[in-house]
Amino acid sequence: MTIEQPTLAIQQMLDATDSVIARRYRTLRNLVIAQDSTLLCARTYNSNAANENNRTPESIAPVMSVTKSIIGLLTGIAIAQKIIPDVDQTIESLLRSKSEALNNCPKAAGLTLHQLLSMTSGFQWRGGRAAMEPLAGRMIRQADWIDFALSLPVRNDDIGTFLYNSAVSHLISAIIQECTDESTASFANKHLFAPLGITEYEWQTDPAGINIGGWGLSLSPISLARIGDLCLNHGVHNGQQLVSRHWINQMWTAHSQAKSLHAKNQPADFFDARYGYQWWIRGNDETQVYCAEGAGGQAIYCLPDLNATIIVTADYNQRAISLWPLFEQYWLPALAKSTAA
Repeated sequence: MTIEQPTLAIQQMLDATDSVIARRYRTLRNLVIAQDSTLLCARTYNSNAANENNRTPESIAPVMSVTKSIIGLLTGIAIAQKIIPDVDQTIESLLRSKSEALNNCPKAAGLTLHQLLSMTSGFQWRGGRAAMEPLAGRMIRQADWIDFALSLPVRNDDIGTFLYNSAVSHLISAIIQECTDESTASFANKHLFAPLGITEYEWQTDPAGINIGGWGLSLSPISLARIGDLCLNHGVHNGQQLVSRHWINQMWTAHSQAKSLHAKNQPADFFDARYGYQWWIRGNDETQVYCAEGAGGQAIYCLPDLNATIIVTADYNQRAISLWPLFEQYWLPALAKSTAA
C-alpha cells in the first residue's frame, strides 16, 4: 500500500477529533485509514513515554477477536486449495483425530463447518456483560480445549440460531491445523501473511499447540489495513488471487441475524448486526460495513462503497466506551467527502 498525504477532508477530521479523543477516548491507540489501496492516515493517540504499552501503527499488539476473521479467511484459502472440500463437511469428517471424543458427543460430530463459521452451531455457550464469555475462562483451564469444546451440549432447537462463541472459532483453527498438517500460524504465514508483506506477528497456542482461533493473534494496524484492502479487492493482491472472490462474497454474506456487541453509544441503525463467516456485517441502507472486531476496540472496518478501510486498535479495558460515535460522526463522513472531492 502506498502512502500519501491525507485529503483535506481527512486532515480536517483529524484536527477536529484530536481534543475529543484526548478527552473522551483515552484507550484509543491507533487509527489507520486507507482508500483506493492508499494510506491516508496512520495516527497514534494517547501516547505516553512512561507507558510500557505505548505502540505505533507499525507495532504488533493483540487484536483479540479480530483473530476470528483471519480464521475465516484461512478457511476459504484451505477450501480453494481443496484441503477442505467444502463448508458442508462435518466436524466428524474434519477432526478425525478426535474420534474418541466425538463418539461421546454425537450431536457435535454431525455439525458442519458452515455452522461453525456462522456461529449457528447450537453449542450451549454463556455470554456475559461487555461481550465477555465466562465459559472461555473455563476452557482455558482445561488440558484439552478441543475436547472441552466438543463436550458442550448441543440443543437441536438452537442449531441455525446465532450465538457468539469463541470455542467454535478455536475448533475451526484445529480443523485447519489437522487438514493442512501444519500449524494454523504456519499456513497463514505461507498463504496470507507473507504474500501481503506481513513479517511480524505472534499467535498464541492452547496447551496442545493449536493456535487459538477465537483470539491470541497479534498484528500491527498497518498489517490489518493490508488484510482489509485484500478483502476490498476481492482477494487479489499485486495481481495474485490469495483468497477466492467467491469466498469473500460468502464470508460477507449474512448467514444469521446477530446480536450486536456494541449496544452502548451505537447508532440505532447499526445495532441490528448480521453475521457472515467469522465477520460482522453492519450498516444501513446507505452504508454497508464489513467488520472484524475484537474486544476493547480492535477493528477492521471495510467499506466497499467507498473502497476504504478504517483500522482502530486500543488498549483493552472492559469499561471502555464504544468507538462507534467516532465512526459515525467523524470517520465515515470524512471518507465520504474524500470520495466526492
